Amino acid sequence: MGEFRTEVLVIGAGPTGLFIAGELARHGVRPRIIEMALKPHNQTRATEIQPTVLEVLHRSGLADKFLESSIPMKGLRVLDRNMEEAFVSLIPPAESPYPNTRSMPQWRTEEILADRLTALDVEVERGVTARETTTSENGVQVECVDKEGRAFVIHADYLVGAGGAHSPVRGSFHVSLGGITYPRRYLVADVTTKGVHRGGNLIAVA
Repeated sequence: MGEFRTEVLVIGAGPTGLFIAGELARHGVRPRIIEMALKPHNQTRATEIQPTVLEVLHRSGLADKFLESSIPMKGLRVLDRNMEEAFVSLIPPAESPYPNTRSMPQWRTEEILADRLTALDVEVERGVTARETTTSENGVQVECVDKEGRAFVIHADYLVGAGGAHSPVRGSFHVSLGGITYPRRYLVADVTTKGVHRGGNLIAVA
């Protein structure tokens, strides 16, 4: 079994993992970033980019890229069961250099962050699954397996767990998270519709 050492290991190449890895590289710390998925997804997923997020992206030199690829959201348009407009609620602009919440698909967010990471000479290692993490006073040990089924270990001084709710990093701390489960089921899908939007940068909710 191969063993490797890195200063910072990032698990997960979603928006959080990609952004953190990019910021580390931008400040002179070369991270190692691994991702279980073999290729980037092409789904809409999370779409909102808040004004405060844009302020952070501005400090990273990325705000203009996000502004070019997103649209401002000016309010909420609620439709009734007959798909008729029930009411419109406008969102007041925030007291920020970026006053409007923006909207764009998550795949584009990840694309921008991944391009910045590549420009900083850091590549995402895809098809690598973190199986188990062990912490000690010397750092962390992560047991991994690559897409060919080969096992190896990464020793890191610091670990960033950005692998989502089922990440082995979360499980390794054996801490339960409080909260509730909504007594309903929701369906999330990417669809093309007609007659729902009427412009004005409004979010339509049926």
